[in-house]
Amino acid sequence: MVTTTPDRPVERFSFESRVVKEGVMKPSTRPREVVRRDTGFTLIEVMVAMFITAIVMTALIYAVVSSLTTIQQARQRQTATGLATQQLERLRAEPYDSVTQPDSAYPAVAVDYTTTTSGTTWFQPPARLISGGISEVLVINGVSGKTVDQVVDGVTYHVETYVTKAAATTSGSQPFYLTAITKWTSTVSRGQRETVQRSTTFSPAGCLSTATSPFAAPCQAYYTARAGEALSGVSVTNTDSSDQPIEGMDAKLLQLGFAHTSTNLLSEQTVTGTAAATTSSGMTTGTSGSATGGESASVAVDSDPSSVPNQSMSSSTSGHTAAVLSSSGSGGTLSIQPSSGDSGSAVGAIQATSTQCLNADGNGLTTGTTAALLRPCVDSKGQPSGAAATLTYSPPSAPATVLTLGSFAPGGPASRSVAALLSAPNLGVCSAATPVDCSHAAASRTLGTASFGILAGSSSTPGFDPAQGLWSVSGLAETAAAEEGTGRLAPAFTRSGTLKVFADNGAGGGTYTSIDLSTFASAAVGATPASQTWAFPTTTVAYSGVTIQYSGSVMVQRPRITSSPATRTGSVATDCKTAACTSSVDASGAITARVDVVVKDGAGAEVTKFSVVTDLGGLTVDASYKAAANA
Repeated sequence: MVTTTPDRPVERFSFESRVVKEGVMKPSTRPREVVRRDTGFTLIEVMVAMFITAIVMTALIYAVVSSLTTIQQARQRQTATGLATQQLERLRAEPYDSVTQPDSAYPAVAVDYTTTTSGTTWFQPPARLISGGISEVLVINGVSGKTVDQVVDGVTYHVETYVTKAAATTSGSQPFYLTAITKWTSTVSRGQRETVQRSTTFSPAGCLSTATSPFAAPCQAYYTARAGEALSGVSVTNTDSSDQPIEGMDAKLLQLGFAHTSTNLLSEQTVTGTAAATTSSGMTTGTSGSATGGESASVAVDSDPSSVPNQSMSSSTSGHTAAVLSSSGSGGTLSIQPSSGDSGSAVGAIQATSTQCLNADGNGLTTGTTAALLRPCVDSKGQPSGAAATLTYSPPSAPATVLTLGSFAPGGPASRSVAALLSAPNLGVCSAATPVDCSHAAASRTLGTASFGILAGSSSTPGFDPAQGLWSVSGLAETAAAEEGTGRLAPAFTRSGTLKVFADNGAGGGTYTSIDLSTFASAAVGATPASQTWAFPTTTVAYSGVTIQYSGSVMVQRPRITSSPATRTGSVATDCKTAACTSSVDASGAITARVDVVVKDGAGAEVTKFSVVTDLGGLTVDASYKAAANA
């Protein structure tokens, strides 16, 4: 039980109050301080903070967007500049003359900044594009005064191309300016933008061969050499129209092709050379067509920088076929068969030794003074061999009877063609002066006996001998050569052989005439005619079961030999600088004969008729040289 004492009241205190009394600490204010710290930002403070943040972020966004726009603008300008540069490079890759010469096939101008006065179009861009302003004559062709649109990354760039004449040089040569202007508009361009690229191109006289001068630059000396045989053979067609089938036959054409060779060489900044030899062939066309023979050996060499260096190639025919091709019908059967054993080969080299290229006489050509200075050469050879090519006829009444209307025997020696560039003298080749710098072209051929209408029969035409036929050629041999450059020899041609013709004597019959073909080796001069023709009388010959009537003519053509300029100083730098010096021999169509054939049966009724045209071909050679513009 607790007893209270009135004089001493009960004392109630806590440990905290005791501490205070004892002077240890002041009465606590902690609850009030806690309330103060937890009160946070006022609304005004938050709004101020947000406003400041918005200002900072806006500035940052503007800076980022501005940077991206600047980058995009720079990228578009870089693209535009690249497209303009690309266009200039395309112009430089074009043949020089096609860039700088006017072309009337392209009269329209699709570009800006041009004016036309008195028929002359001028390029006059504003000063913001080309400082100071200019006024230049615009060349109008397929690449100048034209535009092209190209889309890159969704932006369309409009590229305009101008080729203009610059001021002539002191020597009178004409340089040219190449200008490309690119225009574009985009979401970041702030209107239309433009950029311009400009360059100059110059070649003293323009290159002669775009095939061998792909670069716009001063041209080097220009050479060509070409040699070969003109295409030759026998064609059988309808007498009245070659578009119609042969009367009584199922073919429009029967054709024998004789073997031939060819070579070609061009040189300026680069060299290209080709050579080919093709064997004899046969072909028919009409309701159905067929072919036999015609195997070819060919090579092609060049010195283009993208090609394999120092090319040397050879090729030969793998084999030769000589099947019989025929056309038949109510008129009987016509058949052709090529020679049976022809072969051919071709050789080409960019650095040709004497063991690679042979001249038309079969001797090796020395193309350069040392092994390090060998020059290009191509040659081809055709070797005739085997049985003669023939044209035969079998009448419908006696199909087992084969009448040989025409026979064309292969020659002995090979036919040859060569084209070469030489810097060394050779015997009889580019040897008129020292040093030698010459293009050489030469060809040779020998034919076997060719004849028409030599077969057993009886003739009612006075003077006709079936054993001699209508015409025959024996011992035909030809050579041709042409050269240009330093050391050139004058163009030359030789021909030998004999032509025998049953010529009309004007008295209802004929007389056999022999023509020395060597007398037709020179070109026509003055009153000498370029050709001579002998007509056959209408000649009737009875063979087994049929009678054949012949008519027609044979012609011998003189060669055409030219050399330009005709008068020369002896210095190619003078003679061949303004225009190329050229020499050529064209002896194609040496001997051609047309025989119209009418076949009748025993009762005198016409069975068939056809025309036989024989072209014994010939040689063609030419060479040219043009001195470099700065020679």
